[in-house]
Amino acid sequence: MSELQELFEKSLNSPHNAAFMSAFKKILVARGFFQTYLSKRIREHIDFENLEITDLGNYVDEKLKG
Repeated sequence: MSELQELFEKSLNSPHNAAFMSAFKKILVARGFFQTYLSKRIREHIDFENLEITDLGNYVDEKLKG
């Protein structure tokens, strides 16, 4: 495993990542964050009343691996 891969693996298990994942499991927190920080142009395409929490696990695009 390369040094970059090791660093990435550690970051997935970091306290910062855990805090982010924990907070975004709460629909009200996620909704509030998106409504506050996404641009109006993006928010116009989101149905905030029907947001759902799903567990997709960790995902890293194939192009970003390694």
